[in-house]
Amino acid sequence: MIKPFINAANGMLAFAKSQWNFKIYLVVTIVLIPLGIYYKLNHTEWAIIIFATALVWVSEMMNTALEVLLDHLHPEQHPAIGKAKDIAAGSVLVAAGFAVVVGLLVFWEKVF
Repeated sequence: MIKPFINAANGMLAFAKSQWNFKIYLVVTIVLIPLGIYYKLNHTEWAIIIFATALVWVSEMMNTALEVLLDHLHPEQHPAIGKAKDIAAGSVLVAAGFAVVVGLLVFWEKVF
């Protein structure tokens, strides 16, 4: 019953240890919390910020999982593998762009 949670925690730890982007996302997430408290975000604003942040985290973790799998299955360079990895990386870029827009919409009037 607890094994799936242990496996998930191991996956999160592997992600944290292997990805430099983890540190960036962690810093941004940690900065958002006091900012949200300072600017007194309401429940809806918190939900939107949390959703956008989670979307970036999940996208990056899925991209990493896909890269690990593809590198294992096909270690040498291949155009189709490169294309799949580029598309997955593009999804992270879309999520991060979405998160920036959301952050601007939520914080702009409060800050300026």
